[in-house]
Amino acid sequence: MAKKFEMGDYLKTLAPVSGSDTGREQIEYIDMDLLDRDPNNFYDLSQLDALADNIATVGLQQPVRVRDGQDGHVVIVSGHRRTAAIRKLVEEGRTDLREVPCIREKSAGSAALQELRLIYANSDTRDLSSSEISRQADRVRALLYQLQEEGHEFPGRMRDHVAEACKISRTKLARLDAIRNNLAPNIRKAYWDGPKEKNLTESTAYELSRLPAEMQNGIVSAYTTYCGSNSYGLRYLSADTVTQIAKEAEEIRDRKTKCPCGGSCTYQEGQIARVMERRVKDKWCYNPCSGKCCGECRNLESCKSPCPKTRDKQKELKAQSKAQKQQEAADRQAKERPAVERITSLWQRFSCLREQAGLTAKEYFEKIDCPYGRPAHDAEEHEAGRKIDAHTELPYGYNVYLSDINRWLTAAEALGCSVDYLMMRTDEPRTADEVATVPRPCAGQTSLAAWMPGGTTPAAPCDAVADFDLGDGKTIRVTCYWDGEDFLFKKGKEIINADVVRWLALPDVEKEEDA
Repeated sequence: MAKKFEMGDYLKTLAPVSGSDTGREQIEYIDMDLLDRDPNNFYDLSQLDALADNIATVGLQQPVRVRDGQDGHVVIVSGHRRTAAIRKLVEEGRTDLREVPCIREKSAGSAALQELRLIYANSDTRDLSSSEISRQADRVRALLYQLQEEGHEFPGRMRDHVAEACKISRTKLARLDAIRNNLAPNIRKAYWDGPKEKNLTESTAYELSRLPAEMQNGIVSAYTTYCGSNSYGLRYLSADTVTQIAKEAEEIRDRKTKCPCGGSCTYQEGQIARVMERRVKDKWCYNPCSGKCCGECRNLESCKSPCPKTRDKQKELKAQSKAQKQQEAADRQAKERPAVERITSLWQRFSCLREQAGLTAKEYFEKIDCPYGRPAHDAEEHEAGRKIDAHTELPYGYNVYLSDINRWLTAAEALGCSVDYLMMRTDEPRTADEVATVPRPCAGQTSLAAWMPGGTTPAAPCDAVADFDLGDGKTIRVTCYWDGEDFLFKKGKEIINADVVRWLALPDVEKEEDA
């Protein structure tokens, strides 16, 4: 007569022994070398270091449960991690832990019942991953079928008994079964049954399992390629991403896109591969492959994997884009040329003044408290007229550009005064040119102009008084003539070959009219 198998009653027999019952079980101390691992135990022996530290500090709080083995050995029923942690401590020198406290269980009947006992005993003491629950459910199902063959009765559906035994809902069990049965074997082995830190989440694994194996591998390949070495496996591949890829792939296959070369589109799989590539990078990005022929796509020029039939059009678009960019660069260069020329002149003038002041570039920038930044770093290049564009900084402090200089000049022009006057460097509001050309009475004499430094020149040909450098700190003052290019001896019209220290433009002498 068949024996009715009551799962609930059997689970009760496997529940932890209460405190009042502990006295009826005897604790034996068994040498750790006599404790054999149950070959049917599939649970991961993880986090041993933390468990070993705990045992070393407070001791073993729960005895290992064993059953009789062969040749005086015992087989571990529950406590594989505890035994492994104790073995680690013994190898590190804790010989006092070599004798392991154990509770020897009575025979559980058949081998199938013994293995069920192993599974139940371990499942209650572990935080199981979805993958481990799936493997546990598979093994429990096989054992229950074996028990059925041994004569036990299981009324109702076997799935319900498996779910009850594994303490999970029937819905969760169905999802785990779908994953184990439909996930591509290579993916299941590497990212479901593999190391926990690389495993798929249950939701992602389930969404993958609903797709054809070819698409599953395509998504995984796109993700692992994007992630490079992929040290995290597929743990961060989201279920939403998989769902979205599946949805868009279905839309691509269902649409009836006409090929410009005739017939229907034959590049649907290529577009799906493109969707996979983009979605694993960013599931929120714009999808260019959404209902269009590649020849009509606005991103055809930059696409890395267009339909082979659009290669010629892509080349044409790239040539047009290149020509357009070259023209835009030429136009921009022409537009910026005046600014570049002026910035170049400003740097050259700065170079002359810096040398006249007897300062190196480093000393100058330290003097103005701006020893860092691009101007200080590239001063030599800029003074030589290199590495200059319309956005090059000027050597007058941090973040000073031509636009700043122009703004001050515009302000001075608008107010009809000099920049020096705006900056409170002089009480003379007129510009240097105005002062040079407009006589201004002064106490006892007429001030005709201001002394101008060497390195500058008069704005127009004129008579002048200038001091020239003779070397060794000596100068000579000469009345001369500026012809627009050189200072000349006024009488002989010969060029004065000496550096100008300072000069003063003289106004024209007005002829007196006859009375």
